[in-house]
Amino acid sequence: MKTILLILALTLSIGSVHSQDKTKSKAKNASKGQGQKAKSLSPEEKADKITNRLKTELTLTDEQSPKVKELTLARVKAVADAKSKAAGDKKAFQAERKKIHQNWEEQMKTVLSADQYQKYLAKKEEKKKQLKEKKEKAKAGKGSPEDQDEIDELEEEAGE
Repeated sequence: MKTILLILALTLSIGSVHSQDKTKSKAKNASKGQGQKAKSLSPEEKADKITNRLKTELTLTDEQSPKVKELTLARVKAVADAKSKAAGDKKAFQAERKKIHQNWEEQMKTVLSADQYQKYLAKKEEKKKQLKEKKEKAKAGKGSPEDQDEIDELEEEAGE
């Protein structure tokens, strides 16, 4: 009788550990899925997200934040328009996105201080390195679908 109870207790404990692993995996996948959520954000939400990130990274003032948001919203909308106009032509879209991003950066120079702009350029280089690493990982077959979402997001942030 004790043996049966012991086996039953072990079986239940193994089952609960296994279900906890599944719960952790689901939570991990949900947090990785942030790139997918970013694709479903409205242009205003994307602009808010980018502006909030820049506010933190560059220590934007209360005067700068609305200007950065306005410029960023215009950029996000222009990129969305370029994507729909490109109709699947990835090279045409990338070229247009690069022009839009360069224009945005020129406008940002007028809003940011010289120190903030240098910080922005340093962050941009960091993101380019991350992008290169992600692309190499994806080419090697070690990437996941979530990595492609991150690549897309990094390409937009790095102006690639």
